Amino acid sequence: MKCSFLSAFLLAILSLTLSQHLCPAPELVEPCECTSPYWPVTYRCENIADQEALVTMFEKSLDYPLHALVIDNSTLLYLPAALMRAKNVTILLISHSKMSAILDEPIGPSYEMQMFQVIESSVQRGIDWDMLKGLRIGQIQIDRTEVRRIGSDFVSNVEPTVTEVTFDDAKIVMVHKEAFSKLTKLKVLSMPHNHIRKLHRSMFPSTSKIRILDFSWNKISDLPDDIFSKMPALTDVFLEGNRIKSFPARTWQKLIDNNLNQVTLADNPIVCDCGIKWYTRKRRSVRVTGKCAEPANLKNRNLIQLSPGDFSHCPK
Repeated sequence: MKCSFLSAFLLAILSLTLSQHLCPAPELVEPCECTSPYWPVTYRCENIADQEALVTMFEKSLDYPLHALVIDNSTLLYLPAALMRAKNVTILLISHSKMSAILDEPIGPSYEMQMFQVIESSVQRGIDWDMLKGLRIGQIQIDRTEVRRIGSDFVSNVEPTVTEVTFDDAKIVMVHKEAFSKLTKLKVLSMPHNHIRKLHRSMFPSTSKIRILDFSWNKISDLPDDIFSKMPALTDVFLEGNRIKSFPARTWQKLIDNNLNQVTLADNPIVCDCGIKWYTRKRRSVRVTGKCAEPANLKNRNLIQLSPGDFSHCPK
């Protein structure tokens, strides 16, 4: 779950079947380098500051396949969408780079992209989700790149083909109330290390296929009672490092009774009062991590170590 984005990128490449040698002559891809001569052919463009040189590279190598494009430590205006289409790039990784925009125009409908990653980069105009309209994309992963808002432009333009969305340390302060509601194939949603304060059930598909939810290290203080309703596939919930004080049955009981594997609530100021007594009667096959912050007699007690006797004073 917590593997690096670069590792995920490499796994995506290695998972595809090798075939014949497909790299063009080195002079045709300068200033880039063809680093994988087998399918998927990978071009690595490193330390590029000349926009025209990149365009020329695309044009000179048009007769050769390009599946995975890596832009690293570069300063560019944008990537030319028309040439991306012509080369049929299916995996795009932009890392440690500065760009005015990701693309100069929408990449177009019915185009398929397996993975779109932006790692520790600066995009002057922000990530323009309009440019992805109609793009049948599998995974979106944004890491240490400022996004700030998941707004209506994301809702309107990101297609429901997406199975995994990650915004890690993207300085997100606002998430649209229907942000991911159209992503009916979504299985992994990971948004750690942001500034999110509120979650709403309407953010997710009405009947969800989500298996993993990660909102760790945000500023969430409470969860709606119905936040996990109609999520039959959900197995892992990561909420450590928030401001959550309660663990009520109305929110968690049905989830724990179903297919849940783990809940992480470490580094939350959980109050272990009578409202948590229900959990002491539940099966412990679900791994729940977290500690009581209050009351004093239970402070630092692991939630999983609580027993009915700790709440003998509570109403039955």
